[in-house]
Amino acid sequence: MNARWGRVLSAVAAIAAAAVVTAGCTSTAAPDAISQSTSAARPTGTAGPETPTSTAAPAQPAGRSASDPAPRSTASRASTASTAALAPPTTVVRTVAAPAPSTSPAAPPTPACTAADLALNGTNEVRSQDGKVGDWDTQFILRDASASSCRLDGWPGLAFFGEDTIILCPPPGVAGSSCSTPDHTTPQPISVTRAPGDPREIILAPGGLTLFAVLWTLAANADFCESGMVFSGPYGVHILIPGDPEPLTHLFGSTDRIVPCGQQVQVTAFGAAG
Repeated sequence: MNARWGRVLSAVAAIAAAAVVTAGCTSTAAPDAISQSTSAARPTGTAGPETPTSTAAPAQPAGRSASDPAPRSTASRASTASTAALAPPTTVVRTVAAPAPSTSPAAPPTPACTAADLALNGTNEVRSQDGKVGDWDTQFILRDASASSCRLDGWPGLAFFGEDTIILCPPPGVAGSSCSTPDHTTPQPISVTRAPGDPREIILAPGGLTLFAVLWTLAANADFCESGMVFSGPYGVHILIPGDPEPLTHLFGSTDRIVPCGQQVQVTAFGAAG
């Protein structure tokens, strides 16, 4: 009897041991132990193989649909604000209309003087200032005789004509008188050159005066003439204004005779006294 119960207890103990062994092979560790072991074995944020994966969409905040973009984080908003602060200011281009051109017409230029605008206001004969004996300047004074201003620029033209009228002879009807009629029309071959100096524009108002000069060397004494040529002076001179074929005419008298050496004279520009 005792031996039988001994065998029974031995069999029960063997079965119990086998159950324990079987239970040890099929059972898993406690949930806490598994969680701790898994956490230590994998990096943070990586799901382990035991972690069930859910396919459900994350919950959306109230009032926002699933299609709305996710709200930006505070750091993202701060970065955007910083970028906006560093951006250059917007340039505003403003178009300003140009002022309308003045409608007032420009003043017309002063017209050139013609011979009809001018009058000879006399002559003035002076000894030349170059210090050379026998050199003279005969100044011709011009006046604007018109009712409006006019312009002179450049040199006058000169054309001498006729013979000197101062001829000593008995009065007509006196016995022995043989004086011929003086020539007043034949052109004189007097050479005219321009004196040194640049011309300037002269505006003459009505009644305004200007002048030019004829420079010559006295031929009354052959010692003053380099060529030794002496001849009688001209009767008159035609004064040509630039651009006008009609001349002003002056007849010489006893106070402004021109008797030049070698039939050569110089003329100054308008406004030059010699």
